[in-house]
Amino acid sequence: FPVTIFTHCVPADKMTCNLQNFAVCKPTLLKFSSKPLRIPKILIYSVVLIPVVFCFSLLLLNEYDAGDQIWYTELYNELARSPLNEMPGLLKNIASSSELLTGYILWVGAKSGINKNAFIASLNVLLYIGVFLLARRHKASWIIVLLLLTNFYLLNLAVAAERQKIAYICMIFAMISRGYIRKSLLIASPFAHLISLVFFSSALSIYTQTVASKILFRVKGSKVNALYYLLSLLAIILIIALCQEAISGKALSYLKNKQSITEFCQISLLLFSCLFITSYRLRLVSAFCPLYVCVYFFGGSQFNMIAVIVALYLLLIERRLNHPLAYVLMVYCSLKSIPFVQNIFLFGDGFFVPPDLLKTNIFHNIFFRRC
Repeated sequence: FPVTIFTHCVPADKMTCNLQNFAVCKPTLLKFSSKPLRIPKILIYSVVLIPVVFCFSLLLLNEYDAGDQIWYTELYNELARSPLNEMPGLLKNIASSSELLTGYILWVGAKSGINKNAFIASLNVLLYIGVFLLARRHKASWIIVLLLLTNFYLLNLAVAAERQKIAYICMIFAMISRGYIRKSLLIASPFAHLISLVFFSSALSIYTQTVASKILFRVKGSKVNALYYLLSLLAIILIIALCQEAISGKALSYLKNKQSITEFCQISLLLFSCLFITSYRLRLVSAFCPLYVCVYFFGGSQFNMIAVIVALYLLLIERRLNHPLAYVLMVYCSLKSIPFVQNIFLFGDGFFVPPDLLKTNIFHNIFFRRC
């Protein structure tokens, strides 16, 4: 719509006019667009997702009063009563952890007077928003986005793994960032949880395979990328050296409860299935090689979770999650969330199942397992 305003004032003494000290203003016609302001849809969906994730997380966390949440609640309450210099000792004694970034974040939340479940629900908002933005960045369909957001392993991170969650938040937002922000988040993730080093080892394994292929086929690689990944390898070695005591403690605890054969079979089945989906089979095998090493030495069901996440991420960036087998994998992981949530409301622990129920119910035998 046109609007007339007066601009470009000219003094009267420079014009042929008998009036003194008078300014003549020339009218100027300005046109404003009548088109409405467009807000990106991804921003609208993100805003809608925030209250849904926060309320649902808060509901589950209020019911989740057993398992690891006992230790996290005790840690959070102790941090609220303690100065910052006592945080490392509390983190080690209560949560058997030495990752200081997690301790600092929880200490800030505790000292601010925020309820523990409300603070963790806020972190869950960051986790789910990050997954949503990452999926939409790689053009995932809305069905795939829904299956990813209802994934059992994502729900597990939301309500049962506080330290791992912060590390995953750092890595996810690193994947949707650029430049120094990406590098800073990747460097920070091991100080939230050492599990991120397993992802780094998969990334370095993929890079090693890429460099080896270039050498075999006599293709000149980028010296800058080679230097960057060499520095990354040195950084990982430095982090391992600094956290040697924590890694040794974790290794001993995993060795006592090792079920390597079962874990090997599960990861092999996942790898075999994904080989029919991906077009980059050598890259997928390279990413899984460090996982086999970790399962052999450490065992533990969390490496199965890492294997699923690595497979889904590689298929996501390849835009192959619309494959029928990929849909089967994602639907299976989403169905596992149903008994997990049911267990939280019944027993206060998503992983607890009465022994008599395990013996008589095939459905629970399949879906109540951690992996």
